[in-house]
Amino acid sequence: MAAYGIVGLVPIVIGQNKGAFAPRLEETTATSGAIKRHTLVFDKPDSSLSPNVEWEFEFIIPASYSATTGYRFNLWWAVDGLPTGNVVWGIKFEKIKTTTSQVVDTYLTAQETTTAVPTTANGHAATVLSVVIANLDTPAKGDVYRALLYRKNSSATDTFVGAAKLVSVAIEDY
Repeated sequence: MAAYGIVGLVPIVIGQNKGAFAPRLEETTATSGAIKRHTLVFDKPDSSLSPNVEWEFEFIIPASYSATTGYRFNLWWAVDGLPTGNVVWGIKFEKIKTTTSQVVDTYLTAQETTTAVPTTANGHAATVLSVVIANLDTPAKGDVYRALLYRKNSSATDTFVGAAKLVSVAIEDY
């Protein structure tokens, strides 16, 4: 029987910004100065200049992995003001092997989805990117992966002109 549930959370301050148009880290501090919150801001630059705003991170397949259908990457993100439109999110993977180049990207098939921006002022939205095992190069316990999460600016369905602010990424086995 498969073990379903949250596998882990990806710290959004870990990872590397990739490419000329990368998300920028935004830090919010409470008025008392005691609490700091971080978000990665996926701006929408001119899509003719950059097809994507990209963020790369690594994760390990946990010991509890049971070769189920795949993984869900649950994104929790926010916007400022009362916007309209859609954001196209995508994710793709590369299994890190002894022959994996640190210079050349060998990502597998991407998974993309379109999500409407929140309809409330300064609201949050949830996006789920479900990735089947075939697009993970048959994972096994202990395998290390590099993931590339991006906002696809060049898509005609990414109509939101503002910044999508990534608050949290949770990985779920399903």
